[in-house]
Amino acid sequence: MARLGFEIPKNRWEGQGNEPSSLAAACERAVQAEIENIALYDRLIPQIDDVAVKEVFQNLQDASRNNHLPAFRRCLVRERNIGG
Repeated sequence: MARLGFEIPKNRWEGQGNEPSSLAAACERAVQAEIENIALYDRLIPQIDDVAVKEVFQNLQDASRNNHLPAFRRCLVRERNIGG
């Protein structure tokens, strides 16, 4: 952000979260968060002109889609089977 002349904003979410009731609940939240991240990048990437920023966003989206989301889905399946 500094390279592009943007001020780094204060983290307004610090201390605002709440602890999930179980590992399954945490995995469920994580699955939803990754789905939302992928959708966010779907909206943002077409608006970006800076090649480096676009590449970073694409890499982050790819990580969400190909690594994080499948891992959290596996966690959710595992935890539901253990608890279930």
